[in-house]
Parts: sequence; C-alpha cells; structure tokens
Amino acid sequence: MTALRRLLKVQRRLQALAARIPSIRLPDSALFWTLALIVPISTILSTRVWLRSAYSGGAFHLEGFVSQYAHGIYRYRVLGRFAVLFIFQHLQTVFRDRPFPMPRDPAATFLFYASIVILDALCFAVSNLLILYLFADERLRIADTRLAAYFYLTFVQVLAMAVVTPYDQLAYALMWVSLFAATRGKAWAAYPVLALAALAGTLTRETQFLVTPALFSAALFSGARSSARRWIAGCLNLAIFGAVYVALRVLYPGQQAIAAGPTGGGTWGLASGLALCLFFYVGTYLAGRIHSDLRPTVVLVALSVPYLAVILVSGVLRELRLLVPLLMVQAFLYVDLARLRPDSTAQAKCRPGAPLLY
Repeated sequence: MTALRRLLKVQRRLQALAARIPSIRLPDSALFWTLALIVPISTILSTRVWLRSAYSGGAFHLEGFVSQYAHGIYRYRVLGRFAVLFIFQHLQTVFRDRPFPMPRDPAATFLFYASIVILDALCFAVSNLLILYLFADERLRIADTRLAAYFYLTFVQVLAMAVVTPYDQLAYALMWVSLFAATRGKAWAAYPVLALAALAGTLTRETQFLVTPALFSAALFSGARSSARRWIAGCLNLAIFGAVYVALRVLYPGQQAIAAGPTGGGTWGLASGLALCLFFYVGTYLAGRIHSDLRPTVVLVALSVPYLAVILVSGVLRELRLLVPLLMVQAFLYVDLARLRPDSTAQAKCRPGAPLLY
C-alpha cells in the first residue's frame, strides 16, 4: 500500500507538471509544406533511385531512346522527348557518362537515365504542389477527406511509376497547370497560361484532352457565375488540343495514327481491366466524401469516352498509368464543386478536423 501511495503521488506531480506546460499547436500550413517537400523527394528516391523499373526497357540510352520514341504513335509525343534530350545534352557538357545497366536495358547509361529522373522529379514536384494547393483552403489547411483523396491519388501514381516514360509526369504536370489556370488563376492571366499549357500538354501526351471533360463537368454542376469561365476554358483547351492533335498527324512524316494497334488489353487484360475498375471505384467513393453527388462522375466518364475507347482498344491495361489522368481530373472536379457549391453534407465532411469515416 505504501508503494501504491507513492506511485499515485508521483502521478499527481507529473500531471500537475504537465498542466503547467503551455499547449503547442502546429501552424495550419505545416502539413501542406511538409507534404509539398517530402512526398516528391521520397517518391523519386523510391521509384527511380533505390528501385529501378523491371518493366520498361531498351530506352535508357540515347540510341534506344531515339529508336523507340521517334517512331509509331510515340513520335507525336514531342515535348517529353525533346526535354529529356535537352537535359542529357547539358549534363554531357558537365559530367562524363558511364554505363549504368538496368534490369531490361543492359546498354543504359548513367547520364541518360539521370535525364529522365530529373525530368520526372521536377514534373512530379510541380504536380504535387498544385494538387495540394487546389485541395487546400486559403490558410493552406487540408480537410481530412481531401487529404485521403490526395494520398490515394499519390498512391496510385506511385504504383503507376513502374512504367518509365519521358512524357507521363510532364503530361500530368501540364494537366494540373491547365486546371489551376482555369479555376484559380487571375482572370486576366488565366487564359494565356491555359493556352500555353494546352499547347505543351498536347505536344506531350493525348491525356491533355481530359482537361476539357473535367471543366465541362464542373460547368454543368456549378453556379451560373462560375460556369461561364469553365465553359470558356474547356472550349479553349479543346480547340488547342484539336488543332495541335491534327497538325501533328498532318505534318509528321509517316503513316498517320490515332493509336497503336489493337492489343486486346494486353497480357492479363481482363484481370487488369477489373483492377482498374476497382481502383476507379475507390477514387469515386473518396470523391463522394468531398462532394456528395455521383452525377459529375457519370458526366465526366461520358465526356471522356474518346480517351476510354482508345485505351480499351490499344492500351495495355496492366499499366496503371492509363487510369491516373482520369482519377486526377475526377479528384479536381469534386474539389472544385465542393468549393463552388458546398452542400450541408459535403461541408460537414470537408471541414478541417472532421472524421473521415462515419
């Protein structure tokens, strides 16, 4: 009993001491800047440095890269190819290249692989920052439901990075620049920025098209005051995308092509298609926690039919990167609608500190 009394006395003293310590609260923006810094660094180190892709191969040296990406459907994806070659040429002026064998490319060289990694790192960092900024409020706070959507989007994107290309991360970054300019930029500067991003995005990858379904869907379900800007931005993106898309196929030599040859979904096509549907279901569920309305997703999918048709006919469905752009525009759409037309349910779910699951 004596020992028990002593323990209780020590406990009371510790509690009194703890009560004297002033409460400490992290700044509202601490999480925002932590994620903006640590997620790109850890992602690139994990997917490009500590681990090396055993899926992609043959394009991590100059000759193999040019041979793969200067022909077929890849020749229309100009900007990523030029960006990698630009970085590589400048690295060669400073450093000496050396062999750097990859799991599926024994002829790979260090500087050429580093060029791809540098481009991916810069573009992923830009995308990550814009996603966080669009998901956060004016004080850079991120509600729990939006934080869950952010981590899910990042998780799927990291899984998709098993496929290494010179254009995927650049295309994602340009999509986010377009969406940011269309909805959050200053009115006088938004349209030139959107036009340049649409031009660069179409020169990078055909996924720039999905910006238009996202903006049209947001315009349909937002208020009249906000819808006009999104209609105009969506039409501007579509016009530039269409013009550049056609021009590339007219001006580039060789047989014109809209997509690669039929693939039947590739190896494990049926199972991969089912997996993509499940991934999309999770994204839809999380989006519904931000803004409780399924109709925007239905409209978004309907307007995205040209993209979906191409990937179903000529895509390799086990490459999760085919789904990433659709999940990105869906997440943007619901965050944008929650900001423009907050209903009582979405407001309760989106307030900072609200529980994630009920």
